[in-house]
Amino acid sequence: PAALLNVQHHHAVLDLCAAPGSKTLQVLEGLYTSWRDSGLPPPSPHPHTTPPSSSLTIPHTALSPNGPSGVIVANDLSAKRAYGLAARAKPVGSPTASLLVICHHAQIIPSTTPCLALTSANG
Repeated sequence: PAALLNVQHHHAVLDLCAAPGSKTLQVLEGLYTSWRDSGLPPPSPHPHTTPPSSSLTIPHTALSPNGPSGVIVANDLSAKRAYGLAARAKPVGSPTASLLVICHHAQIIPSTTPCLALTSANG
C-alpha cells in the first residue's frame, strides 16, 4: 500500500497506472498529513473548495507558500480512467492543488521543466 512509502510534504511522487485512484489519494493524504504534522504554519482557507470526503483525513486548506511543496503526478494511459481518477479526486477539495493527472505512455512522459526539455531536444 502507498501508506508504506512514508511520503513527506516535500516529496515528488510519480504514480504510473494510477486509476482508479486509491494509491494516488493515499499518497495525497500522506503529503498533507506530513505537512500538517511538520509544525509549519497553516495556510489561509480557500473560499471555493468543497469539504474533503469523510474517508480521507486531508485538511481542508488551500495551498499557499506555507503549504506542502511536494507534488503527485498520477498517470494512466486510458483517458477514460484518468478522467475517472480526476473526478474521484475532485471532492477532496484544495489538496488536489498538489495533484497533476496526466494521460501518457509511461515510457514517454514529457518533461515538466521547459529548460530540461529544450536542453535534451538540442542535444
